[in-house]
Amino acid sequence: MTIGFAVLFYFKSLALSDTAARLPKLMIGVIIILALLMIIEGYFKGKKNPEPKGVRKPNYSRTFVFTIMIALYIFSIKPLGYFVVTPIYILGTYIYLKSTTIRNNIIISLGFTIFIYLLFVKFLKLPIPLGFML
Repeated sequence: MTIGFAVLFYFKSLALSDTAARLPKLMIGVIIILALLMIIEGYFKGKKNPEPKGVRKPNYSRTFVFTIMIALYIFSIKPLGYFVVTPIYILGTYIYLKSTTIRNNIIISLGFTIFIYLLFVKFLKLPIPLGFML
């Protein structure tokens, strides 16, 4: 699934200028390589240790909901703006995955968004979809 999203993003990046497409294409390449390495690692671990007792089966409904959350995030960036949607997405996914406390979720989501703003908008001067904030 990750490789499929990366390929979709690659085709979307073709509409960008060469300069603007460099970073997305680089990140897409890294994502594909990491996903392939995870597949290979899973294959060899499964071959070495065939399903030990106590291992839970994947929860397909949670996976489906998480995939829908990712799709909603992707498709809402352009109309609503990256800096509105990203902290909401990060906060929502952390809450859904029950990964850490609410306080940490807020700090991470706002901190990451501020970091991206400073890096891409202020430092690199790259355009970020602002949605209705234009």
